[in-house]
Amino acid sequence: MSAGQQLKAIDVNENMKYHFGKHFSKIKNQARKVFSPILEGVQENNDTKISSELQFFVNCYTCQTTLDNIFDAAQEPLNRQLIIAGISNLCKNKYSSTVCIEMTNLFMTLIFDNIFEISLERDFVCSYLFPVCDRDENKHKEYKVLKLDEYIDRILADKPELIQNDDYIENLYKYIEENEPNPPTYKIMHMSDWHVDFRYQEGAKRNCRDEICCQAEHGFPTEEKEKARKYGEFTCDIPYVTAEKQMELLSQMVDEKIDMIVWTGDQIGHDLHNVTPLEIIETIDTLSKLIKIYFPETPVIPTVGNHDFYPPNYQAFNATFTDHLHQISEIWRMFLSDNDAIQKFTEYGYYKTDMPKSITDITGQKASILGMNSQTCYMYNYGLFNETNDAAKQLAWLEEILAQAEKDNELIIIAAHMSPGDYNCITQWSNRYQALVERYQHIIRFSMYGHDHRELYDVVRAFKSKKPIHVEQAAGALGTYNLVNPSVRIYTMHAKYHIPIEQKTYEFNLDEANSGNFRFRLLTDMKKDFGLKNLGPAEYSRLSERFLEDADISQQYSKQVILISQQQYRHTWKNGVESLKYCDKECRKSMYCESYDANNNWKVSCADLDFSYVRYTEYSFGKLLNPWVERKNKDQKQ
Repeated sequence: MSAGQQLKAIDVNENMKYHFGKHFSKIKNQARKVFSPILEGVQENNDTKISSELQFFVNCYTCQTTLDNIFDAAQEPLNRQLIIAGISNLCKNKYSSTVCIEMTNLFMTLIFDNIFEISLERDFVCSYLFPVCDRDENKHKEYKVLKLDEYIDRILADKPELIQNDDYIENLYKYIEENEPNPPTYKIMHMSDWHVDFRYQEGAKRNCRDEICCQAEHGFPTEEKEKARKYGEFTCDIPYVTAEKQMELLSQMVDEKIDMIVWTGDQIGHDLHNVTPLEIIETIDTLSKLIKIYFPETPVIPTVGNHDFYPPNYQAFNATFTDHLHQISEIWRMFLSDNDAIQKFTEYGYYKTDMPKSITDITGQKASILGMNSQTCYMYNYGLFNETNDAAKQLAWLEEILAQAEKDNELIIIAAHMSPGDYNCITQWSNRYQALVERYQHIIRFSMYGHDHRELYDVVRAFKSKKPIHVEQAAGALGTYNLVNPSVRIYTMHAKYHIPIEQKTYEFNLDEANSGNFRFRLLTDMKKDFGLKNLGPAEYSRLSERFLEDADISQQYSKQVILISQQQYRHTWKNGVESLKYCDKECRKSMYCESYDANNNWKVSCADLDFSYVRYTEYSFGKLLNPWVERKNKDQKQ
């Protein structure tokens, strides 16, 4: 093509962009006006508004006929393969062809096999998800909506007088400060998201287009800077040799005598396309034995994470006593001697067990710990497509446990993989859980989670008073995925009241380890570093508020707590010198919105995500997964 032709082509392209751009802009603006009421209905979670607006675009007959046609089309193997191929091609923009083909086949097959049972069943879609058919219960009784506000009202109806002001835990901290300068204590080591890769190869390529690198299949480069180092890389999961070194170091920490270990899931590597059911079981077995070697007498409370199932993220709840959970429960008999706990875990992956006697004997206060299963609210657990309300009946079980604990003057600590305040926890489940936390705020003394690989917290607030009543603590990862240095948390707990009075994070610096310097150094002391009077919910609430105005505190929190590894900051160069990113106003707003309130709807609104992809996705998945409806002749009332 000559220079003149190139210029002409450029002119044509610019003219086309200008011409169609004007029309596209008009169409976009008009569409925003037309769909604005529907978007408002989504934001308000108002099905009546959505239904009335949808009537302008589709009627009941059209909706049902369309769903019938979609169902018929999706049963054709050729159509399925075309859809899978299309999604796989989109995936290739980020990952390699091999990874995309295998992952898309695996996960899309799961979706096809589950989504038409309930989620895309025509009465469900047309009468509930997009309510354009008559939902009058006298005319249509296929699905009954189990309303969230009615659940909350029921749970809080008998709220005891001693917690009516929603300040029970705050008063407890004040009492300790005024009357107990040196209370009896014990220490919990909280570790999560190990993600150990047994395929890790020193010298393998550390940069690739797969989920993780550093495996033999990625090749062995000749350039030293491209080679995976012995103890790990930030683009990979950690090798077993690093996990072994971590346990050795933690067991030798002289200043921190560990009385109990809480291990909140996700032991398996991130190479989702490679993992097998046997590998998951073998990894959990190997790592459990590793903990036992270095902490032979220390009680361990383990929970499962989304990567600990096969396929990864997927757990169906329409059958109990799965072989997978049975195998894990047999491994964890080395930690759990309570047969009732083992039996309950084998059913659905959650359980209750007594706090170790070595801890309760300190003061005589009765206490238990609940190892819960966050798969029941995880947005990307496609097994939830088959659920209409309380998956695995875990919330009903939790309500019974808490009610009995109240009668028995028993205190409760909760551990699970993912925080109920996480964006990926379905709102219907999360809000019901929040209601139970409010009702039993004097019983639930502490809760620990992982999943995000960042050091986070969520403040749980009472529904009416909006006072802070509880803090959901999410620890960082023992692995390196998402460019983080491995870390653990250690809590110093009040032995009678079972609330944290100190919280420290220790970091395993990967660069130092690869240079032969192995240590877990103190990274953060929450009270000292951030000026907290105590670790109660009101102090954490005030810390969140400070993020909006205090640039120094925000920068410190962003650097030391949210993004442990400075690798994530090394993007800016000035005069040839690498410098760290600064936490600007947008960064501070994000930290505030993520921590101030555990309510998922509030978080999305706070972050100005009301009419974004995130909001639509959350709304749609919240309807499709665990929608909290009752299906005629198939569900019992929740």
